[in-house]
Amino acid sequence: MISRYCIDLDEWSKLYQWITELLDIDRDLERKRVLMISQYLSMHGYEPHIDFSPLRCRCALIYGPSPRLYEQVQETKHLLLKSIPVFVVDGAAKLFIEMDIPFQVLVTDLDGGLENVYRCIDSGCIPFIHVHGDNIDLVLKLIESLSIEELNRCIFTHQLPEEIPLMVGARSFTDGDRAIAVAYMLGIDSVVLIAMGFGSLIGKYSKPWFSRNWYPIWNRKKLKFIIAKEIIARLHRCMNIYQLDPDIADERVGIVIHSDLVEVVCK
Repeated sequence: MISRYCIDLDEWSKLYQWITELLDIDRDLERKRVLMISQYLSMHGYEPHIDFSPLRCRCALIYGPSPRLYEQVQETKHLLLKSIPVFVVDGAAKLFIEMDIPFQVLVTDLDGGLENVYRCIDSGCIPFIHVHGDNIDLVLKLIESLSIEELNRCIFTHQLPEEIPLMVGARSFTDGDRAIAVAYMLGIDSVVLIAMGFGSLIGKYSKPWFSRNWYPIWNRKKLKFIIAKEIIARLHRCMNIYQLDPDIADERVGIVIHSDLVEVVCK
Protein backbone atom coordinates (compact mmCIF):
# COMPACT_ATOMS: atom_id res chain seq x y z
CA MET A 1 0.00 0.00 0.00
CA ILE A 2 2.70 2.51 1.08
CA SER A 3 5.80 1.94 -1.02
CA ARG A 4 8.48 4.28 0.29
CA TYR A 5 9.60 6.63 3.05
CA CYS A 6 11.88 9.64 2.89
CA ILE A 7 12.65 9.67 6.63
CA ASP A 8 13.97 6.33 7.84
CA LEU A 9 12.74 4.83 11.11
CA ASP A 10 15.90 5.62 13.09
CA GLU A 11 15.83 9.27 12.02
CA TRP A 12 12.11 9.50 12.76
CA SER A 13 12.62 7.97 16.22
CA LYS A 14 15.02 10.78 17.10
CA LEU A 15 12.71 13.42 15.63
CA TYR A 16 9.74 11.99 17.53
CA GLN A 17 11.66 12.15 20.81
CA TRP A 18 12.56 15.79 20.12
CA ILE A 19 8.93 16.64 19.25
CA THR A 20 7.45 14.97 22.31
CA GLU A 21 9.95 16.67 24.60
CA LEU A 22 9.36 20.07 22.96
CA LEU A 23 5.56 19.79 23.30
CA ASP A 24 5.54 17.76 26.55
CA ILE A 25 3.67 14.83 24.97
CA ASP A 26 3.26 11.69 27.06
CA ARG A 27 4.74 9.04 24.72
CA ASP A 28 3.47 6.07 26.73
CA LEU A 29 -0.09 7.40 26.82
CA GLU A 30 -0.02 8.18 23.09
CA ARG A 31 1.21 4.66 22.32
CA LYS A 32 -1.57 3.09 24.43
CA ARG A 33 -4.22 5.15 22.66
CA VAL A 34 -2.91 4.42 19.16
CA LEU A 35 -2.78 0.70 19.95
CA MET A 36 -6.35 0.93 21.24
CA ILE A 37 -7.51 2.34 17.90
CA SER A 38 -5.60 -0.38 16.05
CA GLN A 39 -7.39 -3.04 18.10
CA TYR A 40 -10.71 -1.27 17.62
CA LEU A 41 -10.23 -1.26 13.85
CA SER A 42 -9.46 -4.99 13.97
CA MET A 43 -12.63 -5.65 15.99
CA HIS A 44 -14.64 -3.82 13.32
CA GLY A 45 -13.20 -5.97 10.53
CA TYR A 46 -11.26 -3.10 8.97
CA GLU A 47 -9.47 -4.11 5.76
CA PRO A 48 -8.72 -1.10 3.55
CA HIS A 49 -9.53 -1.55 -0.15
CA ILE A 50 -8.28 1.51 -1.98
CA ASP A 51 -7.11 2.06 -5.54
CA PHE A 52 -4.17 4.46 -5.36
CA SER A 53 -3.36 4.27 -9.07
CA PRO A 54 -5.06 7.61 -9.99
CA LEU A 55 -2.71 9.32 -7.52
CA ARG A 56 0.50 7.89 -8.91
CA CYS A 57 1.48 11.02 -10.79
CA ARG A 58 4.68 13.00 -10.92
CA CYS A 59 3.23 16.08 -9.19
CA ALA A 60 0.44 17.05 -6.79
CA LEU A 61 -1.08 20.25 -5.41
CA ILE A 62 -1.39 20.53 -1.62
CA TYR A 63 -3.77 23.14 -0.20
CA GLY A 64 -3.49 24.29 3.41
CA PRO A 65 -5.91 26.40 5.49
CA SER A 66 -3.89 29.64 5.65
CA PRO A 67 -5.63 33.06 5.53
CA ARG A 68 -4.85 33.21 1.79
CA LEU A 69 -6.68 29.97 0.96
CA TYR A 70 -9.63 31.51 -0.91
CA GLU A 71 -7.36 33.90 -2.83
CA GLN A 72 -4.96 31.16 -3.89
CA VAL A 73 -7.74 28.71 -4.79
CA GLN A 74 -9.05 31.39 -7.16
CA GLU A 75 -5.55 31.87 -8.63
CA THR A 76 -5.17 28.15 -9.35
CA LYS A 77 -8.79 27.20 -10.03
CA HIS A 78 -8.04 26.52 -13.71
CA LEU A 79 -5.67 23.73 -12.63
CA LEU A 80 -8.22 21.99 -10.43
CA LEU A 81 -10.06 20.55 -13.44
CA LYS A 82 -6.90 18.97 -14.83
CA SER A 83 -5.47 15.55 -13.99
CA ILE A 84 -3.17 16.85 -11.24
CA PRO A 85 -3.99 15.17 -7.89
CA VAL A 86 -5.23 17.60 -5.25
CA PHE A 87 -4.44 17.02 -1.58
CA VAL A 88 -6.38 19.11 0.94
CA VAL A 89 -5.16 19.68 4.49
CA ASP A 90 -7.75 19.31 7.25
CA GLY A 91 -10.14 22.30 7.48
CA ALA A 92 -9.23 23.59 4.02
CA ALA A 93 -11.60 20.89 2.75
CA LYS A 94 -14.53 23.00 3.94
CA LEU A 95 -13.81 25.69 1.35
CA PHE A 96 -13.43 23.11 -1.43
CA ILE A 97 -16.76 21.58 -0.43
CA GLU A 98 -18.44 25.01 -0.29
CA MET A 99 -17.11 25.84 -3.77
CA ASP A 100 -17.96 22.36 -5.10
CA ILE A 101 -14.34 21.77 -6.16
CA PRO A 102 -13.27 18.11 -6.24
CA PHE A 103 -10.17 16.90 -4.41
CA GLN A 104 -8.60 13.47 -4.27
CA VAL A 105 -7.00 13.24 -0.81
CA LEU A 106 -7.91 14.66 2.60
CA VAL A 107 -5.16 14.64 5.26
CA THR A 108 -6.62 15.34 8.69
CA ASP A 109 -6.39 14.74 12.42
CA LEU A 110 -10.09 15.73 12.55
CA ASP A 111 -9.49 19.25 13.87
CA GLY A 112 -11.50 20.47 10.89
CA GLY A 113 -14.51 18.36 11.93
CA LEU A 114 -16.01 15.02 10.92
CA GLU A 115 -18.31 16.47 8.25
CA ASN A 116 -15.35 17.03 5.92
CA VAL A 117 -14.48 13.33 6.19
CA TYR A 118 -18.05 12.25 5.43
CA ARG A 119 -18.19 14.51 2.37
CA CYS A 120 -14.78 13.26 1.24
CA ILE A 121 -15.88 9.62 1.40
CA ASP A 122 -19.17 10.39 -0.37
CA SER A 123 -17.30 12.08 -3.23
CA GLY A 124 -14.81 9.25 -3.67
CA CYS A 125 -11.76 10.98 -2.26
CA ILE A 126 -9.37 9.18 0.11
CA PRO A 127 -9.20 10.37 3.74
CA PHE A 128 -5.95 9.85 5.63
CA ILE A 129 -7.07 10.00 9.27
CA HIS A 130 -4.29 10.71 11.74
CA VAL A 131 -4.49 9.18 15.21
CA HIS A 132 -2.60 10.72 18.13
CA GLY A 133 -2.94 11.02 21.88
CA ASP A 134 -5.39 13.93 21.88
CA ASN A 135 -8.03 12.98 19.31
CA ILE A 136 -9.07 9.47 20.33
CA ASP A 137 -12.68 10.41 21.12
CA LEU A 138 -13.16 11.92 17.66
CA VAL A 139 -11.52 8.92 15.96
CA LEU A 140 -13.77 6.50 17.87
CA LYS A 141 -16.83 8.58 16.97
CA LEU A 142 -15.82 8.53 13.31
CA ILE A 143 -15.25 4.76 13.25
CA GLU A 144 -18.60 4.11 14.95
CA SER A 145 -20.43 6.34 12.46
CA LEU A 146 -19.10 4.65 9.30
CA SER A 147 -20.28 1.49 7.61
CA ILE A 148 -17.61 -1.16 7.02
CA GLU A 149 -17.56 -0.22 3.32
CA GLU A 150 -16.92 3.43 4.21
CA LEU A 151 -14.36 2.51 6.85
CA ASN A 152 -12.42 0.42 4.34
CA ARG A 153 -12.07 3.51 2.14
CA CYS A 154 -10.10 5.31 4.88
CA ILE A 155 -6.42 5.11 5.78
CA PHE A 156 -5.41 5.58 9.42
CA THR A 157 -1.99 7.03 10.20
CA HIS A 158 0.05 7.45 13.38
CA GLN A 159 3.30 9.13 14.41
CA LEU A 160 4.88 6.45 16.63
CA PRO A 161 8.40 5.28 15.67
CA GLU A 162 7.24 1.68 15.20
CA GLU A 163 4.95 -0.43 13.07
CA ILE A 164 1.30 -0.59 14.21
CA PRO A 165 -1.14 -3.18 12.75
CA LEU A 166 -3.73 -1.81 10.30
CA MET A 167 -2.21 1.68 10.43
CA VAL A 168 0.43 3.59 8.46
CA GLY A 169 3.39 5.19 10.21
CA ALA A 170 3.37 8.61 8.56
CA ARG A 171 6.73 9.74 10.04
CA SER A 172 5.39 13.30 10.17
CA PHE A 173 3.60 15.44 12.73
CA THR A 174 1.32 18.25 11.52
CA ASP A 175 -1.33 17.79 8.84
CA GLY A 176 0.70 19.97 6.48
CA ASP A 177 3.98 18.07 6.59
CA ARG A 178 2.03 14.80 6.69
CA ALA A 179 0.33 15.65 3.40
CA ILE A 180 3.77 16.01 1.79
CA ALA A 181 4.98 12.75 3.38
CA VAL A 182 1.88 10.91 2.15
CA ALA A 183 2.38 12.26 -1.36
CA TYR A 184 5.94 10.94 -1.36
CA MET A 185 4.80 7.57 0.02
CA LEU A 186 2.38 7.28 -2.90
CA GLY A 187 5.16 7.82 -5.44
CA ILE A 188 4.76 11.55 -6.11
CA ASP A 189 8.09 13.33 -6.67
CA SER A 190 6.99 17.00 -6.75
CA VAL A 191 4.43 18.98 -4.77
CA VAL A 192 3.26 22.58 -4.84
CA LEU A 193 2.27 23.98 -1.43
CA ILE A 194 -0.66 26.38 -1.76
CA ALA A 195 -2.05 28.46 1.13
CA MET A 196 0.41 26.68 3.40
CA GLY A 197 1.51 29.43 5.77
CA PHE A 198 4.07 29.21 8.57
CA GLY A 199 3.93 32.82 9.67
CA SER A 200 2.25 34.66 12.54
CA LEU A 201 -1.37 34.14 11.39
CA ILE A 202 -3.68 31.17 10.81
CA GLY A 203 -6.82 31.15 8.69
CA LYS A 204 -10.48 30.68 9.54
CA TYR A 205 -10.52 27.20 8.00
CA SER A 206 -7.99 25.97 10.58
CA LYS A 207 -10.75 25.38 13.17
CA PRO A 208 -14.50 24.81 12.60
CA TRP A 209 -15.46 27.51 15.12
CA PHE A 210 -13.29 30.26 13.61
CA SER A 211 -15.30 33.04 11.95
CA ARG A 212 -12.75 35.75 11.12
CA ASN A 213 -10.43 35.35 8.14
CA TRP A 214 -7.32 35.24 10.31
CA TYR A 215 -6.18 34.77 13.90
CA PRO A 216 -2.78 35.33 15.55
CA ILE A 217 -1.02 32.09 16.36
CA TRP A 218 -0.46 31.03 19.95
CA ASN A 219 2.81 29.71 21.40
CA ARG A 220 2.10 25.99 20.97
CA LYS A 221 1.16 26.62 17.33
CA LYS A 222 4.47 28.43 16.83
CA LEU A 223 6.28 25.35 18.09
CA LYS A 224 4.26 23.15 15.72
CA PHE A 225 5.26 25.40 12.81
CA ILE A 226 8.92 24.96 13.81
CA ILE A 227 8.41 21.19 13.83
CA ALA A 228 6.58 21.20 10.49
CA LYS A 229 9.35 23.20 8.80
CA GLU A 230 12.01 20.86 10.19
CA ILE A 231 10.18 17.82 8.80
CA ILE A 232 9.48 19.48 5.45
CA ALA A 233 13.16 20.40 5.12
CA ARG A 234 13.99 16.70 5.46
CA LEU A 235 11.30 15.68 2.97
CA HIS A 236 12.79 18.24 0.58
CA ARG A 237 15.88 16.02 0.33
CA CYS A 238 13.81 13.38 -1.46
CA MET A 239 11.42 15.39 -3.60
CA ASN A 240 10.81 18.76 -5.24
CA ILE A 241 8.79 21.08 -3.02
CA TYR A 242 7.49 24.40 -4.32
CA GLN A 243 5.63 27.17 -2.47
CA LEU A 244 3.05 29.35 -4.20
CA ASP A 245 3.70 32.99 -3.21
CA PRO A 246 4.10 32.37 0.55
CA ASP A 247 3.78 35.25 3.02
CA ILE A 248 7.17 34.32 4.44
CA ALA A 249 9.59 32.61 2.06
CA ASP A 250 11.73 29.86 3.61
CA GLU A 251 14.06 28.01 1.26
CA ARG A 252 14.18 25.04 3.63
CA VAL A 253 10.45 24.57 3.06
CA GLY A 254 10.48 24.89 -0.72
CA ILE A 255 11.23 26.88 -3.85
CA VAL A 256 9.00 29.95 -4.23
CA ILE A 257 7.04 30.16 -7.49
CA HIS A 258 4.19 32.30 -8.83
CA SER A 259 0.84 30.96 -9.99
CA ASP A 260 1.75 31.07 -13.68
CA LEU A 261 4.52 28.52 -13.04
CA VAL A 262 2.44 25.94 -11.20
CA GLU A 263 1.34 24.19 -14.38
CA VAL A 264 4.91 24.28 -15.68
CA VAL A 265 6.41 22.47 -12.68
CA CYS A 266 3.55 19.95 -12.72
CA LYS A 267 3.92 18.99 -16.38
